[in-house]
Amino acid sequence: MKLYILKKTPKFDFEKGYSKLPKSRREKVDKLANQKDKIVSAYEYFLIAKVLKLDDGQDFSYSPNGRPYVPNKMDFSISNSCALCVVFSKNGIVGVDGEFVKKYDPSFAKMICNKNEIEKIERAKDKDREFTILFTKKESTLKSLDLNINNDLKDIIGDFKYKTFEKIVSGNRFFVSICERKNSKN
Repeated sequence: MKLYILKKTPKFDFEKGYSKLPKSRREKVDKLANQKDKIVSAYEYFLIAKVLKLDDGQDFSYSPNGRPYVPNKMDFSISNSCALCVVFSKNGIVGVDGEFVKKYDPSFAKMICNKNEIEKIERAKDKDREFTILFTKKESTLKSLDLNINNDLKDIIGDFKYKTFEKIVSGNRFFVSICERKNSKN
């Protein structure tokens, strides 16, 4: 498994890169409102293309729920809501999520956590940390299962392999969770 985390907007010649993007990726970039997001979205394509050794301009395929993949290549997952995280796996299907520490809000937690999870958060010394880790595990699981956020999150965490770790990004605590389902096919 390989994981890339970009803490800052990459130094990237956006105009030159944009012109080399496949049509579907240009359309995705065009829908983004701010320039930083456009740069990150274009850059993530070239990072993935490099790691997967794609032909120039080769496009991703997309599942019915919009999960990108490349047939007959190693699986990957992207999270770019706070910092760009891209994970690759040769042995299964992966999902990744990265989030800055979220303030624990019991009413929000009740919408996405089951009773046992809420009890675990309530017992924790650092409720914000515990909630953020749980949230990133749920998001990474959704991605690995190719589900969208409209699914019930209360029981989304299964018997999968998780890797979760903390980084400091721009002076703030940032958690990344990876969910990997072994021996699965695209």
